[in-house]
Parts: sequence; structure tokens; C-alpha cells
Amino acid sequence: MQNRIERPVPNFAAAIGVLAALAALAVAPASALDSLVVGETGRDWSAGGGGITPSFALDKKEAGSGNTPGAVVEFDSQPGWVFPRRVDSSINLAFGAAERGGGAGSPLPSIADDELAAVIDADPLTAFRRKAAAGQLLQVLGIIIDVDLGARFGVNRVRIYPRNSVHDSPSFPFQGDFIRGYEIALNNGLEATQVGGRPVFTSLVREPQNVDNVVDLAVPLQFVRHIRVTSLTTVGFEIDEIEVYGAGFVPEAAYLSDVYDVCDVFATCSSANWGNLWWREGKEGVGGLSDLSVSTRSGRDATPLLFTRRRADGNFVPWKAGSVASNVDLDLVSISAATDIFNSLSLDERAGLELTFSDYDRLSEGDRGELQDDQVNWSPWSAPYPATARDEGGTAVLSPGPRRYFQFRLDFTSDDVAAATGVDQLGFEMSPALAVGIVAEIQPREIRAGESTDFTYGVRAEMTPANPGFDRFEVTTGSRVDGIKRVEVVDHNGDVVQAEEFPALEGLTLPYSQGAFAIDKVDAQSFVVGFPEVTEDGHGLRIHFTASALRFGQTFSGRAFSSVPERIDELAQLAVPGNAGSLGPDDMDVR
Repeated sequence: MQNRIERPVPNFAAAIGVLAALAALAVAPASALDSLVVGETGRDWSAGGGGITPSFALDKKEAGSGNTPGAVVEFDSQPGWVFPRRVDSSINLAFGAAERGGGAGSPLPSIADDELAAVIDADPLTAFRRKAAAGQLLQVLGIIIDVDLGARFGVNRVRIYPRNSVHDSPSFPFQGDFIRGYEIALNNGLEATQVGGRPVFTSLVREPQNVDNVVDLAVPLQFVRHIRVTSLTTVGFEIDEIEVYGAGFVPEAAYLSDVYDVCDVFATCSSANWGNLWWREGKEGVGGLSDLSVSTRSGRDATPLLFTRRRADGNFVPWKAGSVASNVDLDLVSISAATDIFNSLSLDERAGLELTFSDYDRLSEGDRGELQDDQVNWSPWSAPYPATARDEGGTAVLSPGPRRYFQFRLDFTSDDVAAATGVDQLGFEMSPALAVGIVAEIQPREIRAGESTDFTYGVRAEMTPANPGFDRFEVTTGSRVDGIKRVEVVDHNGDVVQAEEFPALEGLTLPYSQGAFAIDKVDAQSFVVGFPEVTEDGHGLRIHFTASALRFGQTFSGRAFSSVPERIDELAQLAVPGNAGSLGPDDMDVR
């Protein structure tokens, strides 16, 4: 008795493809395969690669823009490379903490953050003061000041002093108002050293009877993000600056590429199919103590972030007030109806409706909605690419295609202050999409394992005049097919435009041509057929073949490509599951 495959054989393996960097190239012909490169001899790292400046979330309601979240990468240590920042031992790391998302604060509600800004502003005329005037009572003992450097650094020195102690300021003779008792504690910024999102501090030094107006402490070189200063005195004091110095490379850094629009590369504006991604890296220090992670994503519009604003009814929406589409005011219809309308618009129609970073940045805090990833128009970040992508030829892009926009991200990590990984170049291949989209399905979907079965594989192409089309299609079957009976080119109604029947495969010399049709290849895993070029919207194929599904859950995936000489090197386009048209009386639409 034969075993029955109890689940339908999936009609098509989902397609993956897309990703990565861009190069300083002249506009290429629409039929060319391009390699876009960022880095040495390519587009400049410090300029983001010459695309659209990206935005990123700093927190739930605050966005930043640029290529260096945290501002802890550098481009000058080795020209043409991007590396994690190497700490200059003469630079005060506390100055600039706010630009990295850190700053000075206190867990005590009696101390306002704006009071504490003075301790990291590098201004000798400002200071945080806890000095009582005549007749005043003021809490001094137990005052807590926290400094968040905004990133982790190798720290080896902390310095604290009042005005006129380091900078000569005769008008501010407060060098005697130094802190008379203190404790300094550190936290390395790792999630494992936090409780409830708050750092747990480890005491570095406790000095209840300080006699130095400039506290200058040597710190065993270690990764630090948070510094806490606690007053152990009842005597009033002031602090001009809390300075932090270090050495070595930062242990974590990120580089966010520009958003690349492939229409800036192709002569005819189109989405792109993606080829291989590769990069070239180098190490400083002990190689095994630092690492690099590369991820990519692809999109249909220029903004991976979704910016939202408060409507009059209190709901948050991603479009501008008063925007009108299809004669409907998006502010007056229901949220669900407005969302449907908004998502149905073309990218050009959305251009004047969707909130941009600059729109969002101008809103008051109360009118800003939470920042969101655009999960409709952008893929999530891919899994990190394997180390084999460093090899010549690279590895296939993981992000979906065809898409018009692309972005990559570099994440640098290190377990040692003296170790770092840098990137010289990063590049990826792309070519104009053969079609806006190609969907495919197979019939029947439920068969008996090992039994020779007649299959019909349907393909439908979504086309625009910018898409060149295709005349070859490969079906991956997982086992050698028994026969290829007939290939039909069909129009948008499913009517046969041209067709050809083929003889038995046994004894057939491949490639085999018959009229305008062909069988180019048949092997243990797949077959390739040729046909008159499909160039019109809604047109497609029906491929009739015989095969035996030998394993549970076997899938039949496919991809289109071109044999036209000037496009022979272009990338194949993967088909995705969908309704390709009627494949017979038992055909059910794929959902």
C-alpha cells in the first residue's frame, strides 16, 4: 500500500534575495548587471555611500539621522576604511555624551537634569552647585550625579573639580568649594549588569575625607558606560566638570548605510533583483577578540521608519493632517478605512501624505507617536551574513526582491580594548527586475508519495514598460522529472497565445529546441524551459510535466531569467507563491 502525503505539497518555495552596498558608478544601461561598492575605490563611508540619509530611533519618540548611531565609528584611522572608534586619551569622553544618547542626570527628584548639564558641558563658567546661601538649609549629603557616556568605552581615568581649579577664572574663585567626601562607582553598560533597565554600580573608590580640589583618579582600564558620583559630605560644594578619559577601541559600534534607490543607478527606473553580497575586512589586535556582523534589508519606499502623529481623536497615524487621497480626507474617516486607503496608494501618491523625519522632528513631544518599523514596505533586518561572504564571490543576498530600495548595517563588537575589526569595502550585485513580480503555483497540491503524477506549474508576471521580461524559466523539483509534456504562453485571461508539445525525454539530446520553445536542461534537481519572451502585464506560462514527489513536504520552486545576449549576465528573478491563474477544474486559489 502506498503512503499518502497527508499535507498538500506546497505550491512554491518563497523567494529570498536582496541586499547591501553601493558604488561610485556612472549610470549604467538598463540591461546591465551592476556591482555597487562602498568603501575604498567606491562610495565614501563617511558620506553614507551617496544615497538617502537614513533615520533611526533613539528611543520611543525620538529619532536621529545619519550613518553613525552612537557616533562611535571613525573613518580617519585608515583612509578608505570604517572602524570602531579608537579612544583618544586626551579627549574628555563625557563631553559629547548627550549627542550619543547619554548625558548627566540623577535618580533624585530634587535635582533637575538641566542643573546637571553643567558637569559635562566643558564650560569653565558653569557648574552644578550645592552651596547654601545665608539662612538657607540645603541637602548636600547623599547627592547623586550619574553620567551616561552614551556608549561603552575603555576608561582609565576620572577627574572631578570645581570652577577655577583647572581653568583660570579669576571671576569665579570657587576652587575651595570642592567636594569634601565622595564615592565613585562604575557600570559597564551591559544588560547583565542592569536590573529593571537600571545599571547596578560597582564602587571604584570611597573617600569620606577628601582634601584635593581636583579629584584625579586612575582607573584600571575597563569598559565603562555609566559613572555615579555620590556626595558623602554635609559641606556645600560645586562641580564644574566630571571628566572621563580612556584608551583602546569601543566594544560596540554600528554603521548604518544610506538608503539606496536603484533608480539612481539604472537608466530606466525599476526595482532590482539582488545577487551576491561581499565585503573585505581587517583586524587590529588579537583577531579572535573582535567581530563584525553584516545585515541588510530592502524596501518599496525611501523610509524604513514609520513616523506617526496624534490625530484630534487621540489616535496616532502615519500621515499628515488634512491629507486627501481618492477624495477622502484621511483625518475624517475611520482609522481602519484610512489605513486601507493609505496602503492602497502608490509610492508617488504617498509621497506628499506620509510623515517624514523633518515633519516628525517639528512636532511637539505630545503630538509625536511612537516610532515604528515600517513592516508593510520594508523587510526586517536579515540574519547576519556568514563569514563566507568575505570570500571572493560573496554569498546570496538574504533580503527580498525585487525591491527599489536597499540598506545595510555593520555591527562591530570586541571583547578587548585593543582589538577591533574594520571594513575596507562592501559591495553587492543587482540588475533591473525582469518583472514587477512573478507569482507561481502548482496543481495538484496533494499526491501520493513516489507515484508518477502529471503536474501543471502556472506562472503569472506583473509587468511595466520598464521591465524587460524573460524567456527562460527554471523549476526546482527536488528529483529528476519523468517528462516535460507541454509549455504554454498565456495572456492575462489565461488563453493560450503560443504552445509547444515535447517528445519523451528518454534519448533526447539537450538543449533541445522545437519552434520558439526549448528544453535547455534536465538534471536531478530541476529543469529549464525556453519560450517566446513574456513582456506584457498579466501574461505568463503553464508548464505541464510529469514527476514523482519522493518526500513529505516537497516543494517546487522557480525562477525566471533571460537568454537575450545583452541580458545574459543579468540576475534571475525568484517567483513567489500566489494565484497564477486557473490551472484546471481542481485548482484552488493560493492564499
